Amino acid sequence: MKDINTQNIEHKRTKRVASGSMGSAPSTIILIWLGLCFSSSLVRAQDPVFSQFFATPIQMNPAFAGLSEDAHISSVYRLQWPGISASYNTFALGYDQFFDASNLGLGFQINRDVAGNGALGTSRISSMLSYRLNINDETFIRGGIEASLIQKSLNWQKLLFMTPLKVWAAV
Repeated sequence: MKDINTQNIEHKRTKRVASGSMGSAPSTIILIWLGLCFSSSLVRAQDPVFSQFFATPIQMNPAFAGLSEDAHISSVYRLQWPGISASYNTFALGYDQFFDASNLGLGFQINRDVAGNGALGTSRISSMLSYRLNINDETFIRGGIEASLIQKSLNWQKLLFMTPLKVWAAV
């Protein structure tokens, strides 16, 4: 009698372990996905904003690479607050094209942003890849990814710092 009970317990234990390992794979994927979603909310950044944003669609979303059937070249320049000495200069140059045989869109973009009096600058070179999934003749879904090289520069000579003596003298 003892041997039969021991075998039943071992069989139940093996069954639980096997079912637990099968059910943990989806829960692990869900936990990783949730972790990535919440960690991205901690990232703070600001992209240059153009008033004619429709002129550079790949600036907004990499899935727009190859949106039209023809090749698309875009160039945009923005001078914000030109009346003051510390204005913002931003330009973007981009190219994207759709390849019908593979349902892929490919895009490249170069951005330069100079903030203020030139103390802070950002240069970015990006490449985009998009895929179009055809549902039927009139409906499709697009998704895209982007990879960028970004360089930030800070010119310390153009920054102005108050010395502690001048601050105390003003009080």
